[in-house]
Amino acid sequence: MIILLLLISLNISPIVNKANKLYEKEKYEEAYELYKRASILDPENKKIKFNLADCAYKLKRFRESADGFVRLSGAKDETLKEKSFYNLGNTFMGVKQYEEAISAYKKALLLNPNDTRAKRNLEIAKLMSKNQKKENKEEKKNKKEKKKQEQKLQPQSRNINEALKNEQKETMKKALKKRGGRRKVAGKW
Repeated sequence: MIILLLLISLNISPIVNKANKLYEKEKYEEAYELYKRASILDPENKKIKFNLADCAYKLKRFRESADGFVRLSGAKDETLKEKSFYNLGNTFMGVKQYEEAISAYKKALLLNPNDTRAKRNLEIAKLMSKNQKKENKEEKKNKKEKKKQEQKLQPQSRNINEALKNEQKETMKKALKKRGGRRKVAGKW
């Protein structure tokens, strides 16, 4: 068993090293594929899973990234757990779910109160959440006003339609009077 684990780790190390280099060169798609392959070879390796979730984030695959970081947030390793919550917060920021981001950053700060990046991002998330709520409120208000305007216009458009129909009837009557009324043509009116 120990020999098998040793062989697996020897096979994975070059893959992970190459993936790390690709990541540093911002070749995230290629790095992602290598991390994925390494993860299959060593499914218990949390660091590989972290890097895979991080690549998914860089590739804007936010759902996959969030899933990975949520799983890793239950890790026993406190540092990995804190980084997972921090990156989960970043992932939520990427999809404009600011309340969830706030929660993730707070959890990261509980594990590492000195994390200045998490503190800064928490403040940004709070500000963005406040702005989002304000925009949503304004949008609802605008929708209500638009609906009221449409409701006001509906009776007017009915009145206009009725006036047009009446005008058409009057025009037809006048035209028929000029012609001498309706005539019977071949048994039909």
